[in-house]
Amino acid sequence: MPTTNPTDQIALLKKIVEPTRDERSLPAQLKELERTIKERLPEALEKNAPPDFPALYFDFCYIYDKFYDFLLFRPLIGKTVVALGGGFSSGKSTFLNMLLGGARLLPTAVTPTTSVPAYVLHGTDERARAVNLFGASVAMQVADIRTLSHGFGEDDESDELPLGHLLRSVFVETPRQPYARIAFLDTPGYSKPDSAAYSARTDAAIARSQLNASDHILWCIPADAGAISTDDVNFLKSLSKDIPKLIIITKADKAPSDEDLRRMADGVRETLDRHGIRYADVLISARGKHAACDREAIESYLTKLDEGKRTADFAYQFKKLFTQCKNYYDETILEEKRRLAGLNRALTHVGDVPEVEEGLAAFAREMKEKIRALTEAKEGLKTLQLEFFTELKAVADEVRIALPEPSEIDLLEDRRTDAAAVVKSVLKKRSLTVDSSLLHEMQRELQNVPLAINKHPGGSAYKEELLALLQEELAADGDAAHP
Repeated sequence: MPTTNPTDQIALLKKIVEPTRDERSLPAQLKELERTIKERLPEALEKNAPPDFPALYFDFCYIYDKFYDFLLFRPLIGKTVVALGGGFSSGKSTFLNMLLGGARLLPTAVTPTTSVPAYVLHGTDERARAVNLFGASVAMQVADIRTLSHGFGEDDESDELPLGHLLRSVFVETPRQPYARIAFLDTPGYSKPDSAAYSARTDAAIARSQLNASDHILWCIPADAGAISTDDVNFLKSLSKDIPKLIIITKADKAPSDEDLRRMADGVRETLDRHGIRYADVLISARGKHAACDREAIESYLTKLDEGKRTADFAYQFKKLFTQCKNYYDETILEEKRRLAGLNRALTHVGDVPEVEEGLAAFAREMKEKIRALTEAKEGLKTLQLEFFTELKAVADEVRIALPEPSEIDLLEDRRTDAAAVVKSVLKKRSLTVDSSLLHEMQRELQNVPLAINKHPGGSAYKEELLALLQEELAADGDAAHP
């Protein structure tokens, strides 16, 4: 049975497809930034683009769209984005609704073609907005969120009009979300292109871009699966290693027993360890009271994330993509120069064989031209990068999003370091061993600690601070050695 009358349906449709943007709320420089990404970047790399440039370009566009979402929905600024990932029917929305006190705020049985990325934030009042495919911000009722994900009702066989595909993302503020500095992102599940559930809205590339643009990932695995799937493992391996991942076993009530749940959790840990996938922990989630539920550990993990203050990560995310392009040019130019050097050596040993010498010389000229073209593309990319970050900084300053100066962008490359990896390296050098759970705990504690060394980049201030830090550490070591 329809839950809304035809008049309400048409009114909601008209609201969603409004093709205008609220230009008054957007910085004027945004148009130039968008043109740089969507026009100038492909044009600059058209002739000598990296082989994976289509995927890189997709990521560029997605991160820009996310930045655009932040501009249209300013409460996202300063929030730590915790994305929920997993396959379809993995229990992501059910888990998030549980964190909201059991309220069915988000739909729990969406279809692949109607699911929409949804941000859920803490707010004093319950309200919602959406961004449609035209880039317009649309005021909505919270009740509309579930409606849009299922057409206009929950009956999948109804003839009501599905509208979820007309939205790019939705934003919900609610007092039921207890974490003031966290924005949960409920992402659509991924599906393989050859699966029955596949659609343009569920491409793995979309899910990957959404998760890679987040600060933390909660990866959901349904208990009735019995184990982590090969598809999940492969997908997790494709995600950025820099992003901390907490594995959640959902739908605990579907497991035969508590023992089965614990055995499954141990099996997931073993599988992830075997494949070299870093994770914070594997925890079990269940509705209501359940002996095997790790609710306190989950809440403790989120509380620690909520305690940290977050700065916008857009500069780092864009820089990673520019760096991938730059690395391709550096590696390709180096390889071509090696080949050219080998060819030149061959030319010195050809002797009196004009035909061979001429052929090798022509080949050498082609290689020199390729090196020249690649070097030119690399320099063009460098110029474009500076212009891009200048535009990005101008937009960010206008809306008070803290981003580094364009001259500091090169310092972002090695900003993120996995704390657990550093500790493991130190322990190995000293022939010490420690329980893995302690490493994960240290990783959680240190992941939001900023590097003091980056406070004053460049010049004498940078040198002086580095020396001061080293002297401080040496003094501390000396005190410990001579109490």
